[in-house]
Amino acid sequence: MIVTGNEDELIWTGGDTSGVISVKNVYEALISTQNLPLITSWRIQMWKWNIPQKIKLFLWLAVNNKISTWKNLQHRGWIGQERCHLCKKEEEDCSHLFIFCSFTTAVWTNIKRNTKIDHRWNGNNLGDCIANWSEAKLGSPSLAAYTCWNNWLERNVATFEGKEPSISSVVIKSLSNYHKPTIKHKNPRTRPFLNADISEYLVSFFNGAAQADGRCCGAGGIIKLSESMTFKWFVNCGAGTNTKVELMGAWETLHIEKYLSIQKLQVLGDSSVIINWLNKKGNLMVSALEGWKQRIIILKGKFVETNFYHIFHNFNMATDEQ
Repeated sequence: MIVTGNEDELIWTGGDTSGVISVKNVYEALISTQNLPLITSWRIQMWKWNIPQKIKLFLWLAVNNKISTWKNLQHRGWIGQERCHLCKKEEEDCSHLFIFCSFTTAVWTNIKRNTKIDHRWNGNNLGDCIANWSEAKLGSPSLAAYTCWNNWLERNVATFEGKEPSISSVVIKSLSNYHKPTIKHKNPRTRPFLNADISEYLVSFFNGAAQADGRCCGAGGIIKLSESMTFKWFVNCGAGTNTKVELMGAWETLHIEKYLSIQKLQVLGDSSVIINWLNKKGNLMVSALEGWKQRIIILKGKFVETNFYHIFHNFNMATDEQ
């Protein structure tokens, strides 16, 4: 060491030998001197995923617990409903919203069912869940990103617009994003999650059945999104009759297609009673079903064109498997 009379000055000794500090040589110095698992983790690879930049930023904020969940808002002095707007049971924080919420669990159950992916979405926090998903090498990890994003959007609709959250809406949006990814979002109000090659006529099948004692019934259906992609759905309808469950199946079909922003529909079912009524060729003279009739009438009015076709049961067997 040589002591001189000159003033001391700071010199950067990391990175290159120029002595000039920059973001690049700080980064290179860090990764060369520290064993950082994040460098090879999904947190780095995420920025290369084929998803919109806003979803990458959203994931980064969510993993770091920086999004505006009610728990975070309360820390800032906000006053409001503490419970999650999706399940209406537990306090809303990031871990609950994206992992432990019963609504989110149902979304992932349906995602797995429609993709045949045999991997559980789990972890102690959102970062662990995404890491486990990415390390399982299930193809593009963007499915997890889209699912979290659409779950958040559905939460916002339930919170700020007071609408009932829809599991089918989150599932079908996420699968559509995943199978038909697009970075272009110039007009978010016009079919934001479907690519342009999806036909404006969406073909769908629905069916329903009730046990003989009427104590348990359910409805299901298949929506053909494209030549290579279909969406399957199922709802438990509680107690009721075959007519009621077929009516609920028709309503759920229209409800899902409304979320798809499809204006022209082709709906196929094997219940001649329901199909004739939808085509205004008959009436349902059951007072107990009046509420469901009104719901369908309101939904029908939101489409430009609706075509309902009756098919025989043997041509609708695939929906029975739901």
